[in-house]
Amino acid sequence: MAALEFYATGEYYDLYQTIEGHAKLYWQKKTVADKPNPAPGKDSTCQNRAEGYADYRVGFCCVILRSRESLVQDCVWI
Repeated sequence: MAALEFYATGEYYDLYQTIEGHAKLYWQKKTVADKPNPAPGKDSTCQNRAEGYADYRVGFCCVILRSRESLVQDCVWI
């Protein structure tokens, strides 16, 4: 099993990932309650939600796993 290493920091989360990039862990530092829409990107959609675009919770981690064939779309919160 590959170890997760610190990769990047942002205003809302810190990102850890394996060297190969097959597993990523986002550690949520701040809610997105002040953001009605996600950042632009190929999978983002504008919803203009007054309460924030997602229910991200401070202190929780989102784990995303990727294989050569596919990407697990759902984030598993731990």
